[in-house]
Amino acid sequence: MNKKVIRFTAVWCQPCRAYAPIWDKVKESTEGWEWEVYDVDNSPIESEKYSITSIPTTVFEIDGEVVDRYTGLLNASDLKKRLEKAILNN
Repeated sequence: MNKKVIRFTAVWCQPCRAYAPIWDKVKESTEGWEWEVYDVDNSPIESEKYSITSIPTTVFEIDGEVVDRYTGLLNASDLKKRLEKAILNN
C-alpha cells in the first residue's frame, strides 16, 4: 500500500506557517507515509491536479487515489487521526 500525505502552502500564508511545525512534528513520529509539500505559487501543476482553491490544504492518498482532504490548519492530534482514518477506510 502506497500512502502519501500532501500539504499545500504558500510563504505569505500565516496559517500555513503555523501549520508547518505541527506537520514536521507528526512527520517525525509517523512511519509508513510519504510526505510532500507544495507551495501553490511555485507548483501550479500540482495545485491544479488536486483542485487547490484554499490553503493550507492537506491531501491524503492511498495507492494514488485521494481518500481524504482537509482545508485549514490541523492540530497534531487531528492530523494523526486523519492518517489513521485514511488507512482504516481502505
